[in-house]
Amino acid sequence: MIKLKYVAVFPILVSLCACTPKEDPNSGIENSDFDIFCDQFTRLVNADDYSELTAQERALKLDTFLTEKLPPSSNAYQAWMAIQNAAADQRSMLYKDAARSAGHSDWSCLAVEQYGSQVGSH
Repeated sequence: MIKLKYVAVFPILVSLCACTPKEDPNSGIENSDFDIFCDQFTRLVNADDYSELTAQERALKLDTFLTEKLPPSSNAYQAWMAIQNAAADQRSMLYKDAARSAGHSDWSCLAVEQYGSQVGSH
């Protein structure tokens, strides 16, 4: 079941990122949409009520945070929409893969690495 979910999400993720132009690593352009995603994910896990919320409630709260800061067409938001439904233990890796596919090879987010499995549809 887990592998099926991973297989179902991965083609969506690849197609989203494949349509996006890559940033020139020498251009000095920051990975702003994934950085904003990380900031909002960190905001979520630092919220006073985080431990009281279910994974799905956390996902709804994060989505609210993200829609305040990111356009729905951004790579990070599109990745979030696909990956939140992935198997919990695959999410952190999938976010990193999405950032890499969008041209941000050095992107990382400690909050996602530590808590990515705890925020999603199940």
